[in-house]
Amino acid sequence: MTGNPDDAEVNIQPSFVLAGGGTDNDDAMRWMLTRAKGGDVLVLRASGSNGYNNYFFNELGINVHSVETILFKNRSASSDPYVLDRIRNAEIIFIAGGDQTRYYDYWSGTETGELLKTICKNRTKVVGGTSAGMMILGNLVYTPVGPGVSSTEALGNPYHPNLLNIEYNTFMETAIFANTIFDTHFDDRSRDGRLLVFLAKAAFERNIRARAIACNESTAVCIDENNKAIVFGNTPQYPEYAYFLEVNCEDDWKPASLTDAMNVHWSTSNGNTVISQRIKGDKTGIAKFDLNTWKAIEDSDDQYWQINNGVVQKILTENIECRLIASSNDDSNNHTAFVFPNPTDSIVYFPKAEFVELITIDGIKLHAFKNVSQIDVSFCKPGEYVLKLTIDGVTKSNILIKK
Repeated sequence: MTGNPDDAEVNIQPSFVLAGGGTDNDDAMRWMLTRAKGGDVLVLRASGSNGYNNYFFNELGINVHSVETILFKNRSASSDPYVLDRIRNAEIIFIAGGDQTRYYDYWSGTETGELLKTICKNRTKVVGGTSAGMMILGNLVYTPVGPGVSSTEALGNPYHPNLLNIEYNTFMETAIFANTIFDTHFDDRSRDGRLLVFLAKAAFERNIRARAIACNESTAVCIDENNKAIVFGNTPQYPEYAYFLEVNCEDDWKPASLTDAMNVHWSTSNGNTVISQRIKGDKTGIAKFDLNTWKAIEDSDDQYWQINNGVVQKILTENIECRLIASSNDDSNNHTAFVFPNPTDSIVYFPKAEFVELITIDGIKLHAFKNVSQIDVSFCKPGEYVLKLTIDGVTKSNILIKK
């Protein structure tokens, strides 16, 4: 513990900080501390020491009430009353780097894990993580049993021994990160290939049209309460970028097959399998990406990515619109817009629509909305509903499952 051990009471601006590892980005860390200025910072880790205490308390020039580090050495610590009390009372929770598999093994299904899940789901605190600490915050989490898989290994074998563990929505349930996986040290370790294989496996094995956020080292994505993201970095001095990926809305969006010990092949008929938006990190603190619409606010470098017989191919593009939404003028169930998460128990997201109707399966209209990209269906009973979206004058019906 560094600072005042008493509990602080300050205003919080709920936020997420996703840092790509390596040297911490001071601008991003200052932004994080400012979101709960004068509050208590709790650092969680499963290896290492308390180096963040002095960094957060003394070196960034932002007033904080205290900084405490809790080092987990086993799973039983996740039920310790002191640990749970410190998590509840902290305004900022920061998960250090290390090993996301250890975090998952220590926390999943425990009181600490459920508390962290609730905090992120309800967005009641400032939550951040770097490297493994970032990766554990995704709703989809890669938890290798050994060394992390390389792109070469993943592209050559989607069932490589180091690629067998991806947890699908079992740890975190954060609405804005629905069906989203994180990766770190991205360009530094050439992880584009393995991230594409993560998305391919989610599509093929779980029928999930997934998304991804990836950060280079010393780069951080800072997300405010309105789901607008700032990307901090030091470009042009260093190649500090964040990547926002999503599987495109094609009819043939899933790999035809994934075979043990065979090269991965994942290419749609139009060659636009995965949309990649690359955002330069800088020091301005200006929002550059909107997670509500999954589109860049400021300029981005846009590409289509695919895998051709074990080789990543990237094609520059100026049009990253979901092709499926514009592909049909009829009102039918043959094509559906990108609605996620589905099933859902609360918020459902979709491309911004001029008009939205929520209808029971037997045709009773429940609600109508205008000019929205999300609605809350937590009030609905479990079951199937029809979600009708009108986008650019085209109306489409989607089956929505309420958990």
